[in-house]
Amino acid sequence: MKRRNEVLVGLLTLSAIIIVVLGSIWIARGGLTTGYRLYVKFPWSAGLKLGQPVLLGGVTVGFVEDVDLREEGIVVTTINITINKPIPRTVVAVVEPNGVFGDKQVALRGVPSKNSWQKGDTIPAAIEAAGIDALVARMDTASGRLADVVKTVKLKMVDEGGIEDLRKTLAKMNTLAGTLGQVVQDQSSNLTLTMAAVRKGASALDSTMIDSTVRNLRATTATVAKLTEDLRGTTARVDALLAKADTGKGTVGMLMNDPGLYNDLRRLTMRLDTLTAEFKKDPRKFVKLSIF
Repeated sequence: MKRRNEVLVGLLTLSAIIIVVLGSIWIARGGLTTGYRLYVKFPWSAGLKLGQPVLLGGVTVGFVEDVDLREEGIVVTTINITINKPIPRTVVAVVEPNGVFGDKQVALRGVPSKNSWQKGDTIPAAIEAAGIDALVARMDTASGRLADVVKTVKLKMVDEGGIEDLRKTLAKMNTLAGTLGQVVQDQSSNLTLTMAAVRKGASALDSTMIDSTVRNLRATTATVAKLTEDLRGTTARVDALLAKADTGKGTVGMLMNDPGLYNDLRRLTMRLDTLTAEFKKDPRKFVKLSIF
């Protein structure tokens, strides 16, 4: 008797579980609600399941009623709109994540419009929003690439002695920096000494001597200017005299331009030469000296 009771309790419990599961599925698929069906063609990677919600403007307006996998690489999804509201023709269907456990939902995104989709229409699908799965896949790809980078760095820097070469390079750079610092210090000292010598030489100059030299230079310049002006006047007078001589005016001009005067002077010169020769030959002929 006791065993029979246990069997009955087990059957009742199993029946209750079956009823709850089937009821949940029935409620998820709309239950007693009535609506109309629309269709969307998603790619195979959509990841939709029966009963997943359909949202419009953040409000649940229906659920995924059926998913038909096609060989051409698409999933014809039937969505049941359970509310008595029109769906604008400006919306597109996007599969987006629902929660952190990998669930999906269909979001109808767009702007309000007077025109609406009718029963049996196919809503265009948009690019699927990036979800947790995509982020995890990208993280896996990034971690794989990071592992490759770490492996390459280990190979180059540890196994092939790259770290030791880097240390040697840093040591040489430190030595070079010290040498450059010493050179800069030496050049700075030399520059300081040079500037001190220049200041000393400048202070050694007598300002009174410099002023006197400047005044002498100014006086010399004035004298040279006056001499140049006098030379210009003399040159002008000489030019006038030469022009007058060329025209035959004046004594010089007549001497230069009268052939007869030239001949007379030549004859006179010849006579003077003859007279001088005779005087030298016999002075007594010209000078008679008697004493008593």
